[in-house]
Amino acid sequence: MAELTNPSFNAEQLLCQWQQNQAEWLDQEAETIRNGLLQDLFAVRRKLELLDGQATDCLVDFEHLYHSLKHLADRLSSPYIHDSFPLAIQHTVSIWDKTLPLKLYLPVHWPEEPVVVTSLVLSILDKVLHSLEATPPAPQHCLIYLAEATEGKQLILQANHCNAIPPLLTELCQSDEWLFRLHTFQIVTGGKTICLAGGSSLKVQLTW
Repeated sequence: MAELTNPSFNAEQLLCQWQQNQAEWLDQEAETIRNGLLQDLFAVRRKLELLDGQATDCLVDFEHLYHSLKHLADRLSSPYIHDSFPLAIQHTVSIWDKTLPLKLYLPVHWPEEPVVVTSLVLSILDKVLHSLEATPPAPQHCLIYLAEATEGKQLILQANHCNAIPPLLTELCQSDEWLFRLHTFQIVTGGKTICLAGGSSLKVQLTW
């Protein structure tokens, strides 16, 4: 019988591998919903529509269920995660359009990013925007800027308030959960992160 030996991994390797597996698993689950459950629901909808108005209430319930499942799939993993990094960003932040004064500066063309990198960036953006939306008053301006700079690829999110930023946003930049996200990004990408909260602005910068 062969004896199993424990592979030698350091903490950073384990974190990278876990993050990679997590991103791939979420993407697979989202695709299963889109290509399985949503397709099945679409077939049911066609059958209900053939009842000539006799299933109006059922169609209303169906629409609610369909959009709930679609929203769940999109939350698990962006439908653009394999196609376009800028589109994945645009799609992820679109849910905040009605509550935050967002301005996006995203290039049309962008090099293909690994799923784990895209997943991490979207997670960080989602966390910041959720915190901004949940911590009144809302900022006057909220800019998301993506570009390739001399030091590497760069994503900047900057929120400017009319007066001093809410104390809870300052606490965000010092929280263990937030620092873990940024540290994970640095380990997985080999990049750098900056989070500055002071005065009337909050700035998050990711470089990789």
